[in-house]
Amino acid sequence: MKQLSPICIIALISSCFFSLNTSAQTSTATQVSLANYPIPHDVPASLKGVNQTANTSYDLVYNTAFINEFKAINPGTMRFPGGTFANSYDWQLELNDSTNLNLKNTIQLANEVGAEINYVINYGTTTPAEAAELVHILNDPAQTYEDLRLTYFGVTAPVGVKYWELG
Repeated sequence: MKQLSPICIIALISSCFFSLNTSAQTSTATQVSLANYPIPHDVPASLKGVNQTANTSYDLVYNTAFINEFKAINPGTMRFPGGTFANSYDWQLELNDSTNLNLKNTIQLANEVGAEINYVINYGTTTPAEAAELVHILNDPAQTYEDLRLTYFGVTAPVGVKYWELG
């Protein structure tokens, strides 16, 4: 007889508990089976990441110790400017804030550690047209957007943000 894994036992106990606590006494059992020899696979770097929020102190991320440790974990992606915080984040206004991480610093940090940016769109105070314009600014190779990237971020090449998140 095969031994049940701890997960199967928990599933059976849970199933029994729920069946005992229902008004219609049914006897059902749930069995969860796991492969005896799962096939190992690498998790793509793009699925591993960190939430790098715009209210992070610039000094905490721009120092040699942090950069070295951050590179070592190979973050894959950096979610910026954060979660709920992003719903009111004005990336253009924040470019003038030298105390906190902003989009310009995030682009530099992503390049330094080899990560991609997962940008969280501000849907609280930004229009769809403004959000679409940011997509172009960061990704469009046209001369107009190259000039804007140089003005805003000090780079001319497309940043290549592939991941965009709402909220």
